[in-house]
Amino acid sequence: MQRVLLFNFLLFVFIVGLGLSTPLEADELPDHLIGILQELGINPHHVGVVIQKVSSPTPFLSYNERSRYQPASIIKIVTAYSSLSLLGPNYTWSTSIKGYISKSGEVNQDLVVSAQGDPFFTLEDWFSLWQNLYMLGIHNINANILIDNDRYQIDYQNPDRFDHQGDRVYNLIPHPLTIDFDRVALIITPINKTIHLTADFKWKNIYLINKLISSNATCPKDPEENLNVVTSTQQEKIVIKVSGEWPQSCGIGHISRRLMTNETIIENSMRQIWAQLGGQFTGKILFNGPHEILPTLVEHRSLPLFVLIPLMNKYSNNVMARMIFLNTGSVDADNKTSYKLAQAVIKQFVSNKGLNSTDLFIDNGSGLSRQAFVTPVLLNSLLQTIWRDPVGHEVVSSLPLMGTEGTLYEKQSNSVETNKMFLKTGTLNNVKGVAGFVQTRTGDWYTLVCLVNDENAKKSSPFIHGLLDWLYLTQ
Repeated sequence: MQRVLLFNFLLFVFIVGLGLSTPLEADELPDHLIGILQELGINPHHVGVVIQKVSSPTPFLSYNERSRYQPASIIKIVTAYSSLSLLGPNYTWSTSIKGYISKSGEVNQDLVVSAQGDPFFTLEDWFSLWQNLYMLGIHNINANILIDNDRYQIDYQNPDRFDHQGDRVYNLIPHPLTIDFDRVALIITPINKTIHLTADFKWKNIYLINKLISSNATCPKDPEENLNVVTSTQQEKIVIKVSGEWPQSCGIGHISRRLMTNETIIENSMRQIWAQLGGQFTGKILFNGPHEILPTLVEHRSLPLFVLIPLMNKYSNNVMARMIFLNTGSVDADNKTSYKLAQAVIKQFVSNKGLNSTDLFIDNGSGLSRQAFVTPVLLNSLLQTIWRDPVGHEVVSSLPLMGTEGTLYEKQSNSVETNKMFLKTGTLNNVKGVAGFVQTRTGDWYTLVCLVNDENAKKSSPFIHGLLDWLYLTQ
């Protein structure tokens, strides 16, 4: 099959070089691309494509453009554009500690930790928040700490629900106070033919069992897939057993898993941080109870939205996408929000742009959904709108550059120069696609949407690369 695909591509380049390419009807794919689909066993009716020059009022290619497709992570483009437009590029989230301090510097009334939903709140940020409180001269907390963590009115369903891998970070259903994506990061370090296993934070309730075996084998593309991570609970301790082969050539590796609940991570990390600072805490940590309005003692502000959007898009971070999406449901960060509110707001946002919002459904903002759908014609129209919007450059630059960064690192097309394509990819079982902005060899810019929903979608990379090559070389 590879010989056939290569022959088709070389024949096409030869024809283009002679200037003998035949003009297409707007609803046709080039014959050589149809041939690639047939070779891959993909039904052409399960593929939707729209391509349009940014300076043209209409697409020059529309193929199955009005059918509904599951977009997977491509839908993050909509999350990015709507949030930047509705919230503003400089929007930030607050995480704060509120309460009263006695004249002696002690806390004798309950403290409240208030979280608005910072999408990139790290353990370092959490440590810094408590350190700043300690530096105020507050060393003794003789009261309870209430975690106000219920801004999101969502169903915290079983995280195994989507793909039966609930311990994977991408499946996290976030809370407004989510620390380091509620993950435990394990570090694999080969030293002198011995494999060491450590955690990036010294969790008191986690016990590691290292059964990793060193080898001289060549490092595979994804060495983590060869490892077996098993967790169990024994007398209030979480036991993590990691086994498998780790080639020395892989160097240092990292494994991230969701091994504790959000509440456990918050409580355990807070107690350890406060003790490490030298503070005393005699109360309890409570969650989501009623509390009065209190003055702010210390506050952490998130990175601005325009900095967070590239982190979400370039690395296809589902947790960040969910949290940013939820915030579009309520611009006032002190109010409750939900998926339904965010869905309604974005539907209205799309309608206000003069587009048909019935062609789009965003379930949770991340694309990790079987309910989300979009038509290629709607997505292309949105890309065209983004290109002309003053905030659009923030969206375009947030997308991975072909072959150089993020999810498109090392995914270079056959003939395309680097820095010519800003594209968002999407992949689920039976779903694959790409959408974004392409600069052809003539210097012209185009919007491109390619969505594949087929039982052989995972094989569609040669078709997608062929489409990109064809656009780059012929326009």
